[in-house]
Amino acid sequence: AALATPPETFRIPHEDTFIDEGASAACGFDVVFEVSGIQTIQVLYDAAGNPIRVQIHGNIEGTVTANGITLREIERGQIFLDLVEGTDTEVGLIFRVFLPGGGTAIADVGRLVFDAEGNVTFEAGPHPALHGDFAALCAALS
Repeated sequence: AALATPPETFRIPHEDTFIDEGASAACGFDVVFEVSGIQTIQVLYDAAGNPIRVQIHGNIEGTVTANGITLREIERGQIFLDLVEGTDTEVGLIFRVFLPGGGTAIADVGRLVFDAEGNVTFEAGPHPALHGDFAALCAALS
């Protein structure tokens, strides 16, 4: 019997600076994310050596800045890409932005499943960014 090809694991540095379009549109000013960290990526294969699944763990930290105000941000989520079905499942702490004195300005936490076309097919937990609810973040950056 053929044995499955062993998975491959990669640790990749991740750095990005971007204007969050959804938050910026909701707030009426540019909301800039600057993040860095490590993504651990594991590729799983079938017995024929074809990639069938990718698992990504993010250990990312950074800042969110607007109007001279800077807030701390972290990401600790897991992403599971089913290369056969084309689905994308995101679980855990997708991201959290902290208030300066403690507490949370916004956090996406839980589980999201997207079909091959990018449509949400399952949602558990609060995902305010997914639904355009940036009110608390906008207030914290005002």
